[in-house]
Amino acid sequence: MFPLTFRRWLPDLCYKTVFDIPWQRLKADGTRAVLFDLDNTLGVWGTAQLDDGVLALLRRLQGAGLVLGVLSNSRLRGRQPALRAQLEPLSIPLVGSANKPAASGYVRVLEQLEVRATESVMVGDQWVTDVLGAKRLGMGAIWVEPFEWGSQPWWSKIRQHAERWTLRRCGPKATF
Repeated sequence: MFPLTFRRWLPDLCYKTVFDIPWQRLKADGTRAVLFDLDNTLGVWGTAQLDDGVLALLRRLQGAGLVLGVLSNSRLRGRQPALRAQLEPLSIPLVGSANKPAASGYVRVLEQLEVRATESVMVGDQWVTDVLGAKRLGMGAIWVEPFEWGSQPWWSKIRQHAERWTLRRCGPKATF
């Protein structure tokens, strides 16, 4: 359906939520690190607290030997202390103002985790920022549906509808 040159910019896998991802398979395939987008991937847009289910997932992934990071384009004003209070005890770095899809935020987290991009996967709800940014660095990319449709700003809603249409066509790997 898409030319091969475009296909390399599509996510490797697509899932409804972070809870649906086959984490054991990724680990078995050589993934050492997982970077997560924050808003609409781990919680609703603008969240200052991760819910217990998300925190349990992060602990489970760490228990399986994966190292984790959280990468957000948000400035995290006002919510950074609460998020850091949840993530720092788990030794999960939080990088705000990441300027995705630019490489700088990704590189910062990868350096903190001491892993190569090729050993890592990015999980996010936006193709333009999360998937393209990861693919540019040689990382794996997993697209998930937004945690809560309608919670993000209007410009994100427009872009996400176009992204969803495109990603529904990403082939047999998609699981919507």
